[in-house]
Amino acid sequence: MPRTVEDGVRLYGGAAVYISWRRGCTLFGVEAAQLAKQICDRVDAKLHSFACFDSDGLRHVGRHADRTASRLSAEDRANAVSVTDQGGSFATNRGVSLAKSPERESQYWEAIGFPPRRTAAERADPYRPLRVVTFNIAGAYPIKSKGLFGYNDKPNLDYFSMLFDRLDADVILIQEGEVGPAGSTVRKLAQRTGYEHVFESKVCPTHLSKTPDTELSLAVLSRLPIDGGEAIQLPTPMAKLVFRGEPTVPYPRWAQRADILGINFWQLFPNPHGAMRSSYEHGVGAQDAASIARTMTSNIKSPAILGADFNTENPTKVYGKAFDEIGVKMSLPPDTKTVFWDANPDQIGATKQFETVASGAGRSTTDHFPAWVDYEIKDPAMRERVAAARRAQ
Repeated sequence: MPRTVEDGVRLYGGAAVYISWRRGCTLFGVEAAQLAKQICDRVDAKLHSFACFDSDGLRHVGRHADRTASRLSAEDRANAVSVTDQGGSFATNRGVSLAKSPERESQYWEAIGFPPRRTAAERADPYRPLRVVTFNIAGAYPIKSKGLFGYNDKPNLDYFSMLFDRLDADVILIQEGEVGPAGSTVRKLAQRTGYEHVFESKVCPTHLSKTPDTELSLAVLSRLPIDGGEAIQLPTPMAKLVFRGEPTVPYPRWAQRADILGINFWQLFPNPHGAMRSSYEHGVGAQDAASIARTMTSNIKSPAILGADFNTENPTKVYGKAFDEIGVKMSLPPDTKTVFWDANPDQIGATKQFETVASGAGRSTTDHFPAWVDYEIKDPAMRERVAAARRAQ
């Protein structure tokens, strides 16, 4: 098992090196993708880069911090990866490409936490599990650094469309869409990825785009019919909030419900107290959490699926009693990380009509990772409604 960048490049360079900048650097070759998670915790955490697929196969380029590239040996630089130092970044000096194949591509995506690609038979089965995703897409801006608001300068719809295609969800609950003079980012993504049904609610001015009159949104994308929905404003925080050294009054925050074939899909997007020198776990911030909990218990009715960026590092600790009261059981394993720091603010849970059969969070070049759950529908009538809607597609 490689323990350094040098070892990782030497061991896997001949197969081409995938590099991911999530939770320490992941180095692994196409043929060794299943080892990615073990390698992730063993290699140099300072190396930052990314890999992508294009029409010619796999190509990887990268960026680095703290002169990581200069630490590679001459032998490593000469191998298939051919790393060159470009004074602040490193890249291959020629496009390193492998023939694209579904098997290799699936190994890569599964190794970084995405669901397995469905087979043709699975996709044709109207009784297949219901896949639900919650994803704070930050206006479809990837990140270029791990600092606060370290976003790229402009959205990348191609990248997020690739993530949506790979997730292959029935329903996606989206936080931080953007709606502005050029239209809705979410609706553009829906058109690109085949989501016919969209329910979107504008919620507050954006902190992402510099274009005037642009607002954040909550949205539901669905391959199944959306029969209606609503947006409910969350209680105004009572905690004293400070942002960048100055007292601040937060924008209104909202919850959203969409009715899909009799299932209440809920999502929440509370204020980010942690970024404003407060916490939902103690003090006045805990009173704010109690107010949000009362909103949940007053409005969320079974059968329900709840997904959210709860904007707190341990939602179960903060809202566990409310989850119990509304009968929602969280579906992600407790150690699932949904952001690049050590936390899991993004969660999905469901009432007793749904049984979790698989779940995870896909590591991506975003400040929040897409969290996904496959649910077996236990209620016979609901199961038949979903199957009938799928047959009609």
